[in-house]
Amino acid sequence: MSRLVKIQPTVQQVANAISTVLNIETLILDENLKIIAGTGQYQERIGTYEAESRYVEEFLYKYLLRVGGTYVVDDIKDPLYGPTEWISGEKGEICCTISYHEKHIGIISLVAFTEEQYNHLIDNQFSICNYLKNMATLLSSYLENIDHVRDLNVQS
Repeated sequence: MSRLVKIQPTVQQVANAISTVLNIETLILDENLKIIAGTGQYQERIGTYEAESRYVEEFLYKYLLRVGGTYVVDDIKDPLYGPTEWISGEKGEICCTISYHEKHIGIISLVAFTEEQYNHLIDNQFSICNYLKNMATLLSSYLENIDHVRDLNVQS
C-alpha cells in the first residue's frame, strides 16, 4: 500500500484546499498512478488509475516520478503530455512531485479546463509551482510526523 493511501483523508483535504484557493481542479496521484484525491471530475475517480498507468511508454506522470520537480504543460500538444485520445477538454496543467526521503511518491496536478483557468495557470506559473511545492512538502512532513510517532510508540 502506498504511503499516500495511508493518509488519504489528509491528502483529500490538501486537494480541496488547493482547489479552493486556485479555483481549479486538483488531482493527487501516488507512485503507482492511482488517484488518491481529487476535486471536480476527479473526485468520482478516486481509487482508480490514471490512463498513463496502462502504458509502457513514459509520459508526463511517469517522467515526473522518475526525475522529480515541477512541470508546466502550456501546450497540450507537448509530446510528454501523452496521446491525444487522453485529452478531454484539458487546456493545460501544472504538476509537482511529492517526495519522501528522496523518493518520489506522488504527484499533485492542477488541470485547466477553461481559458480563464489556463490563463491563470500560465500567467502565475512561478507562484503556483512554489505553492504546489509547499503543499507537497506539507504532505511529506505529515508522513514524517506519522513515522516519528510510530517510532516513539514502538520504543515505549
